[in-house]
Amino acid sequence: MWTKLVAGTQLNSYSQIPEFTPLKLSFRELLPLLNVAINIHPGNGLSARFWQQDWGLGILRHSNSDLYSFAIDTNITLAHALKDWNRQDLLFNQAISTSASALQQLANLSHELLSLTIDENSDRFYWKLTTNGDFTVKSCYNLQKAYPRPDSELYNLWKLHVAPRIKLFTWRLQQNKLATYDNLIKRGWQLPNKCYLCDANEETKSHIFYNCLFTRDVFTKWARNMSMDRYLNLSIVEIIVSIYSIKSYWD
Repeated sequence: MWTKLVAGTQLNSYSQIPEFTPLKLSFRELLPLLNVAINIHPGNGLSARFWQQDWGLGILRHSNSDLYSFAIDTNITLAHALKDWNRQDLLFNQAISTSASALQQLANLSHELLSLTIDENSDRFYWKLTTNGDFTVKSCYNLQKAYPRPDSELYNLWKLHVAPRIKLFTWRLQQNKLATYDNLIKRGWQLPNKCYLCDANEETKSHIFYNCLFTRDVFTKWARNMSMDRYLNLSIVEIIVSIYSIKSYWD
């Protein structure tokens, strides 16, 4: 969400950052944005993170998200990724063969990596938000003020007065950690990926909770019977948080 907002953007000045109400971010929340604000000139590749940092091809976890979802080590360094690139069984889950989009991204990325070379020098880090490329506390402070707290619907979720199992389920849903068929296949399960409800499409989070014809039919009837048509265009996480936030609905 919020990291995708700036992914691939050259943050060379604060004028390129949208104005938002300042909110305090934890370091864990700020870290993905810091990676976007850092540019790395690769040397030996031992410090640069292949998927997480911009070392010349942008942040690959965003630009190659389908391929990234099959990565075995998401924190692998650039040096180790290049060393093992011809042994892709060491880098990617075997289930990658089931995803045409991931294989296409793999082919495109392999072509781009052909022109990349590393040497014996250390990787050089540059901070995009200062003119001289040096990190300053002030620039980092301004950076964290410029962006809202990520996943605000989840931030509100933990404050709801509902059973913990509902909060945990919603969190796992938003993080795509539920045991849907596509996730089980990524973990090595040998299963036919077919939606149990409609028997027509692959079972993914977005399909089973939003796009499935059976799901949409049930949800549409419920929303209209409850005079809640305004929820029809929301995500399932937004719906859950919104519904449980209406105290009068449950009284």
